[in-house]
Amino acid sequence: MAPRFAVPALSRCERSCTSPSVVRRACAALGQHRSTQRKVARGRDDERRLTGDIIELARQYGRYGYRKVAALLRRAGQSTTSGSSVSGNVRG
Repeated sequence: MAPRFAVPALSRCERSCTSPSVVRRACAALGQHRSTQRKVARGRDDERRLTGDIIELARQYGRYGYRKVAALLRRAGQSTTSGSSVSGNVRG
């Protein structure tokens, strides 16, 4: 399967095209699903700091899972939402 990432030319085409069949054919030609062109992923402003804090807590408390690490971050006053990288960065 081809990697999924937004192609700027297709995104511009999708915004300027009124016919869904044009977008469908362009995505089919590129081997991408149409949903990859809907939304541009944006990271959090404090993503690097959050990742560093998670790694530090994982080193300090090696056996803690992502829920415990998230609770420690919340207790320290750092925001952890459902879209944050807490579950992706904790490895045992």
